[in-house]
Amino acid sequence: MSLRARVAQVMALGIILALMLQGALGYLAFQSLVLGDMDHDLHGFSSKLVHTIEQTTDLETLQPSYEGYVVHARIMKGQTLIRDLTSVPKELTPAQFSSGYHTLGAWRITQVPLRWQGQEFTLQTALTSPEFTAGLRNYRTTTSLTALLVTALGAAAAYILSGYALRPLRTLTRISTQIAQSGSLQNAVPTSEKGSGEIHELALSFNTMLRRLAEFRAREARFNSQVAHELRTPLTAMSLALDTAEGGHLTPDETYAILRDELRYTKRLSASLLILAREGTLAHSEKVDLAQLAQEGARGVGAQYFGLANAWIEGDSTLLRRVLENLLENAVTYAPDAAITVTVKHGTRVEQGVELTVEDQGEGLPEEAMFRLSEEFYRAGQAKTSGSGLGLSVVRHVVDAHGGELMFERAEPQGLKVKLWFPTTMPKT
Repeated sequence: MSLRARVAQVMALGIILALMLQGALGYLAFQSLVLGDMDHDLHGFSSKLVHTIEQTTDLETLQPSYEGYVVHARIMKGQTLIRDLTSVPKELTPAQFSSGYHTLGAWRITQVPLRWQGQEFTLQTALTSPEFTAGLRNYRTTTSLTALLVTALGAAAAYILSGYALRPLRTLTRISTQIAQSGSLQNAVPTSEKGSGEIHELALSFNTMLRRLAEFRAREARFNSQVAHELRTPLTAMSLALDTAEGGHLTPDETYAILRDELRYTKRLSASLLILAREGTLAHSEKVDLAQLAQEGARGVGAQYFGLANAWIEGDSTLLRRVLENLLENAVTYAPDAAITVTVKHGTRVEQGVELTVEDQGEGLPEEAMFRLSEEFYRAGQAKTSGSGLGLSVVRHVVDAHGGELMFERAEPQGLKVKLWFPTTMPKT
């Protein structure tokens, strides 16, 4: 069943339930009014008949009647019939009568005490009104037919209006089907700047998703192409080294050195690709002393360390160590003869946290390169240096996975300053 039909069905169900409730309440109110009038008239008939019986000596002459009603009456003593004044119908058995007013089929019945010729009796009376009975029956019929008619009209109107209201959803379904069949992410759901409501929000979210998927697909294609190129380079170098060695132009030691360097490069490239493949997630989390990691890394490359003796954060120690290695290796590569400093201090923002800075006094980078430093396979000054171009991209992914931020700034008087901010506890996901 289509959503449009379901909407119409729900609307029809709601209408009929509302009309049935309204009709039931109206019928009960009308019935209460009718029964109230009948009870009033039954009381009047019974009182008048009691007075008449008490004044007469001959019951044969009595012919009970009441204007606008069909009435019956009989005199009882206990469960024994003394006198049937109107040929009471058989369905009105004596045992069904009691004091007070009751309904028995179309009849309203009661019994009242009667004293005649010095003896105590009971007068049982009943009345019915064809007009009142027909009125109640007509009310039920009219209510039922009206409910059915209004429900049918409401369902038809709901079906027509829902077609207009669900038009964006049908468009969304059509475009989703086209994307599934063609694989193209270029289509988008038409939206209006003045649009509002849940379906409009759904269309905007769908278009945003398409854009992000298209960007991801383009980035993935570019990434795969670059990965293939980067892997081809060391493989080609190793193949050439082996061919040259077979031709007798390289000694075994020279060949082993070339293979060792290329294998080391390939290993680091593979490790970087595995980190990028995690898509910003951590395998595990623990308490890590970022200050100690920074001091160890600074000593390893002969850099100066300033700042806190201890700075505990929550994260993956292996990945954080890799971040420091990449930053320091990047500084050594691009500023080989310049001073390098590593600083760890408390964050200055509202969330505080911990701030790690790696600064070199090298030549620095042009402004346009600052915005691309964390892109995969981007190399600033690549004509003079070698590397995979994944170091700072790995840094960005690891920082993002820890809920932190990565910033690049110009150092004073020259050089590059890389600032990393980490929260002391991992954000909840």
